[in-house]
Amino acid sequence: MLIDMPIIVCGKAIYGEDRETITINLENDVEVRVPTLNEQDVANIIDSRLNTGLHKTHFDDITLFFMNVAKFWFSPSSFIDNAVKIGAQVTGYPEVLITRDYRMLAELFANRCELYDQLEAELGNRWYIDEWVSSQTCLIHAQPRGLVTNILVGNIPIASTFGIYRSLVVKNNTLCKIPKRDPVSALFFGLSFLEVAPNHPITKSLSIVYWEKDSWQEKKLLDASDAVCLWGGEQSINEIKRKIKMGTKILEYGPKRSLSMVDLSEIDATDSIEDIALRVGHDFSVYNQEGCFTSQEMYLVANDDVFDEFIVALKSALDHYLRLYPKGQIMLDNKAHVLLTRKEQIIRGAEVMCTDNHNWTIIVTKDRQRLPSHPLSRTVVIHRVSKLEEALAGINSLTQTVTLYPWKAQERLRDDITLNGADRIVAIGMANFPRIGFPHDGIWTFNQLVRWVNVERDIDFKGKYLNLEKDEFIMRLFKSGKEPMEVS
Repeated sequence: MLIDMPIIVCGKAIYGEDRETITINLENDVEVRVPTLNEQDVANIIDSRLNTGLHKTHFDDITLFFMNVAKFWFSPSSFIDNAVKIGAQVTGYPEVLITRDYRMLAELFANRCELYDQLEAELGNRWYIDEWVSSQTCLIHAQPRGLVTNILVGNIPIASTFGIYRSLVVKNNTLCKIPKRDPVSALFFGLSFLEVAPNHPITKSLSIVYWEKDSWQEKKLLDASDAVCLWGGEQSINEIKRKIKMGTKILEYGPKRSLSMVDLSEIDATDSIEDIALRVGHDFSVYNQEGCFTSQEMYLVANDDVFDEFIVALKSALDHYLRLYPKGQIMLDNKAHVLLTRKEQIIRGAEVMCTDNHNWTIIVTKDRQRLPSHPLSRTVVIHRVSKLEEALAGINSLTQTVTLYPWKAQERLRDDITLNGADRIVAIGMANFPRIGFPHDGIWTFNQLVRWVNVERDIDFKGKYLNLEKDEFIMRLFKSGKEPMEVS
């Protein structure tokens, strides 16, 4: 199947009828064809830096823009239907999951107050982005860095759109390289801007394109970037980092993996085994475990009777999410990886429970060794432990999210979990729902995507430390030949 998509250059859609194109071949026999970036496109992207009026756009108007984008995504239309249909064909995820991702992002945009709260959490004062704010003897302003390039990843549809949004919110000209794994989600998101407000500074500040590795387009655009956000695996991130010039801000997102810690010896009176299993099942099912926040392994405290009851409930929960969020199209290599992992674990003495096909797998390890190569695809690896503290050995700097039950355990464990390397602790079931105020992979992203600039007050400003009049101050500093006094 061949799908033709445009690219977006400075808010204008460019189609492939009258220029060279490049074809991206996906593993599921789908081909996506997009126009090739020419020299004028690259020049336009570079020249647009800080020249589209976005820096002068008030944050109020930015949030209103995204609210209108949300209304568009909530409204039935052939555009939305096409985005969902093609998104499912390209990614292999079912249409219900593609729709879920778009609606989740739209709900974020529709609640303007959440955008204000997140900016406030990250910058300390949201007014920094619009005004010069007095701070001690200085005036402080958060300016956009300029041209922010996102090297996107395609494991989950929402990742691409989230990266675009965060760069634009703090007023940067935003360039995105679409990923081979999912070349369409980011493009449909950008095309919706053209549908909603084609002449808005945000729309004019957005470019979503594709280039080949080591191409002249890559070199010119990376050299022109003020910041680069890298998403993906270790090898791809390291390759790009070597190409980025000194002084360019680099933000890394990945590779990460996550786990669950569950103690069923302390079940809250308001919970049941079924409810706990349902929430755990969600963390192991959504996106078929391909999101960095989805759990791959679980450390479980339970006596034999409770364990048996939990396993029955977990199987039911995994079946529930198969109905709610079907797995979609799975590549043959992945199916083989699942089957091979099952066989290997049986040989190692693990207890393996699974469906007749590749739909889900539960592995109860014997040696509590983490899988060196996790097959994902809704594979729940359970390590039985006597206390949650034993799970700390499985946490390192590559651990992003730890989902935890019971929640009161976070009070005694949060320091140890995070000191071992984890970035984030959430209640079971909430891995996919970041709360307002969260850092991402240990980074305040908005804070990193602005440039902090300041104006220091004139010498006639005394502040609370300086007691001299201006002429005496000038005498001490510049005429007397004495050692300069401390200036605050």
